[in-house]
Amino acid sequence: MTNIKLLNFTELSYELTLMVLSWRNHEKVRKYMFNQDEISLKNHLSFIKYLKTTKEKLYFLVQQNDDFIGVIDFYNFKDSSCEFGLYANPEMKLAGIGKILTESSIKYAFDVLKLSSLKLEVFSDNAKALGLYRSFNFKECAQKEIDEKTLISMELNNKGKTNEDS
Repeated sequence: MTNIKLLNFTELSYELTLMVLSWRNHEKVRKYMFNQDEISLKNHLSFIKYLKTTKEKLYFLVQQNDDFIGVIDFYNFKDSSCEFGLYANPEMKLAGIGKILTESSIKYAFDVLKLSSLKLEVFSDNAKALGLYRSFNFKECAQKEIDEKTLISMELNNKGKTNEDS
């Protein structure tokens, strides 16, 4: 994983902020989000303003070389763990982009944030993402129903096992 930079949303130029908003509102991205509504520019700018005042959420634009490849975020910090999410640039065709974003998330969580575990939630119909997370040894730890869809909770600790395995 070379030439990766994480650019904090709170430090992005206006142009990059608009680019991220267009990605988030893209149908390929929205369909796997909890909130599948389009986000207005006003709400997006308010969210970034909020990010500047909180330590409860971290959002990054991921850059590889000269390309902006996706977004990773960290939230629900608790007991040396947090949840994370990601989405790829919907306009980019890059083999392994999900792997790069997941590796970047794991590296940041364990090496920079010094967390003991990393958690995520993914809809059961997102087979590609489930396969990706399983390939990194995330283990399923719970399921729940949201709006008639199954949401799977998964976890990875910094040894590659769930906390239940420790």
